[in-house]
Amino acid sequence: MGLFDRPLLSEESIFSNIESLDPDFVPKLLPHREEQQKYIADCIAPLLKGYNGRNLLITGGPGVGKTACVKRVLQDLEESYDLPHVYVNCWKTSSSHKILTEMAEQLGFKFTMNLSSEDLLRKIKKITKDACVFVFDEIDKAADYDFLYYILEDFPKRSVILITNDSYWLSRLDSRIRSRMIPEEMHFEAYSKEEIMDIIRERIKYAFYEGVWTDEAIDLVVEKTAELSDLRVGIFLLKESGLIAEQEASRRVERRHCEKAAEKLKHFQKRDISELSEDERLLVEIVRKHSGEISGNIYEIYVNAGGSKSQRTVERLLKKLQKKGIFELRPTGEGFKGKSTRIFFKGL
Repeated sequence: MGLFDRPLLSEESIFSNIESLDPDFVPKLLPHREEQQKYIADCIAPLLKGYNGRNLLITGGPGVGKTACVKRVLQDLEESYDLPHVYVNCWKTSSSHKILTEMAEQLGFKFTMNLSSEDLLRKIKKITKDACVFVFDEIDKAADYDFLYYILEDFPKRSVILITNDSYWLSRLDSRIRSRMIPEEMHFEAYSKEEIMDIIRERIKYAFYEGVWTDEAIDLVVEKTAELSDLRVGIFLLKESGLIAEQEASRRVERRHCEKAAEKLKHFQKRDISELSEDERLLVEIVRKHSGEISGNIYEIYVNAGGSKSQRTVERLLKKLQKKGIFELRPTGEGFKGKSTRIFFKGL
């Protein structure tokens, strides 16, 4: 018998559609996000009448359905209307020039090599002369926001949708851009345990043949997903548990398969504080206890606790920890030259 001739490793499978467990898969139904989809559609709808659309800022933690909702709306839009749209992930494509290049290519212009940002803008404006929907996911990861200024300034009929995990990102945006943006705002709360159960059962219907999953196995997937407040955990466990069951030639996914899959969840675990420097760990403990305090007071507490770095170095460390998603730095407009900042603890 060959290595690939074992039962359930060759032609047989407990999966009916394993692709539906891929990270980029967007299901037809998104349970418990119907109102959010409607709101997104309402922001775009004025473009269909020849008016300017609304801009929208979507916030919320990871794995709460922000991106899936927007992509579902864009798919419905594409199926029913001839309205151009672009979707750019600013983590993967961060500089303004690269973002404009990606936009031009998505809109059908392929000859982008060696074109300046100005040339790319002209091409994009020509293609989207009537209207366009612009979606920028993980907008807080963009290296600069020149592209956003250009779109808000030069495109009279557009709907700009921005997605971020950072609830305070807008408050830190350059006032010139913020005043042109004036977005609607929508926050996605984490799913409840009951909602997670509904979503997991719905995705099982997409991905597996009927009767494959035991209730005990589903309960464990829901438990682990709720524990980390991230639906991506559940999708990962569904796929990994199914693969483990197949490797063991089992025609059912049982709790023991999910337990093995859960051992691989280290990439989803909350951040290990040991990976931070000594000064960063000290700042984490200080801000955890004094969340919402202004930066000058945080520095005083840091010095009194034995910290030896300069105030400027500590300010850099605070910004670094913000980028890691541990802190939120929120300008207050107070203090010397209005530069005072409050430091909020988000979590590890």
